Amino acid sequence: MAEEAPDGEDEELLQRKIHLFQCWSVRESISRFWSFLRLQDGVLTMDGYIELNLAMQKALAEDFSLERAVDSAVGDWSEDVQPGQQAMTEEDFAMFLFELCTLWCGPNVSVHVYLLFLCAVFIAVTDHSGAFTLGLRR
Repeated sequence: MAEEAPDGEDEELLQRKIHLFQCWSVRESISRFWSFLRLQDGVLTMDGYIELNLAMQKALAEDFSLERAVDSAVGDWSEDVQPGQQAMTEEDFAMFLFELCTLWCGPNVSVHVYLLFLCAVFIAVTDHSGAFTLGLRR
């Protein structure tokens, strides 16, 4: 059975999301995370991904449970990488974080909402000293 073509509203929403993903300020906000991740040879391995995913869940979930969070993070990894892929590139990571924005921000597809979410999560998962970001919270 062929997929139905999106109606005008769905197409408009999709176009707005594509525009947001390409927006300079959204991409810059996403790239701020990349520089504080535990990378190996310039890519994000499963260990670094799970470390960040757990920090995000801890910041976002009302009732954080480490056991459930680890299961969720491992499941997220398998959804966010291609079968057999051992690491994420920066572009893969940007798509993962953008999809997270889309899930948490709901139908409010606006640059202001996405930037607020990204900045709030960045602050929640990193350690700071004055105006300097030191790294991911442990």
